[in-house]
Amino acid sequence: MNEQVKITIHRGSHQIGGCCTTIEYKNSRIAIDLGSPLNKKDKRKIHAEGLTYGEKAYDALFLTHYHDDHTGEAHRALPGIPIYIGACAKDILKAYVRIREIDPRRRFLPGRLRGILAGQTVTAGEFRVTAIMSDHSAVDSFMYLIEAGGKRILHTGDFRFHGLRSAQLQEGISGLGAIDVLITEGTALGKEIGRSEEKIGAEISRKADTYKYCFVLASPSNLDRIYLAAKSAQNGKQFIVSRFQDCLMKIAERHGLLDFGERVSTGGILQVRGLRNGIFGKDLAKTGFVRVIGTGMLSRRTLRYFCKKYPEDTCLIYSTWKGYGNRKKVSRLREVAGEHFYTIHISGHVKEDDLSTFIETVNPSNIIVIHTECEDVTKSSIAYRERIIKVSDGETISV
Repeated sequence: MNEQVKITIHRGSHQIGGCCTTIEYKNSRIAIDLGSPLNKKDKRKIHAEGLTYGEKAYDALFLTHYHDDHTGEAHRALPGIPIYIGACAKDILKAYVRIREIDPRRRFLPGRLRGILAGQTVTAGEFRVTAIMSDHSAVDSFMYLIEAGGKRILHTGDFRFHGLRSAQLQEGISGLGAIDVLITEGTALGKEIGRSEEKIGAEISRKADTYKYCFVLASPSNLDRIYLAAKSAQNGKQFIVSRFQDCLMKIAERHGLLDFGERVSTGGILQVRGLRNGIFGKDLAKTGFVRVIGTGMLSRRTLRYFCKKYPEDTCLIYSTWKGYGNRKKVSRLREVAGEHFYTIHISGHVKEDDLSTFIETVNPSNIIVIHTECEDVTKSSIAYRERIIKVSDGETISV
């Protein structure tokens, strides 16, 4: 029997998002992530025998975080395959599927998820898989240390060192010991990122101090960014969110990951946390606010009202991936805000120089770069690039 550990990148070797990696040892198999492509016109599905079709042959599926490009096809995992994700991430993903999801094929996914904690080790067949708290634009993201057959593999998922949890990540990877294969994301290879999440928070706070009515367009699931927006609501200002946003915030608070405080209201005229009496629109107009909005008609109408009535006191901060910036609904909001439209955002992915430092710290014998559009990762500036194993989708390597 061939007792080498086999790694297959089913998708992600030359694209960002839609990732799926499988690892096999003896008769045991596990998968890391089962995502949908970011390009919605890409209709290709992951076809892995024993995972998405045929007879069940996988011992577990591990999800690094709740973003759709890593979980969007998780519902296709064959019945009986346990699906692991962070305990808080599980509740957030459940909220998205149950409240926002319109695809009926995914409605049974929440009942299949098993929540785990950072530092916890799961045994799946011949594999021991340990969750390591990571730093990404999705709270409760994990790296996974995978051990089998005397080999040790570290799968990073999406990560960075310029967010709010970089210290926890540094602690998690310190003293890992020998790593035979590092499977790392390379989203930002050849790209300039700059700044940090804390500096983004400071910029948002400056705008919130300058403008009495500050609207923030951000992803509801980027709870670290929402937390920074909440902190910017100072001097009696209210922090206003949708009911769905408040639901996600409460999940993060319940799991002890973030504390948004009491000055939070939903919808702008509803009850404030910790208070029995409601607040009214005229009170908000008097005190000012920081309001998180989406791209829907109600958000646009509200923004238009304040921009017309208080043109010099109202601004819109765009704080999400630039790829959404040219979409029609965002363009309409930009037109409404006019000259008081500001882009204040930073990527959730590791900078190239930080990736290099990370690789030097881990000191792996071999490196596989996924989640990247870099044409030739061996020509990047990252450390130990001579250790990179170049792979293509569907290719299996043995270690």
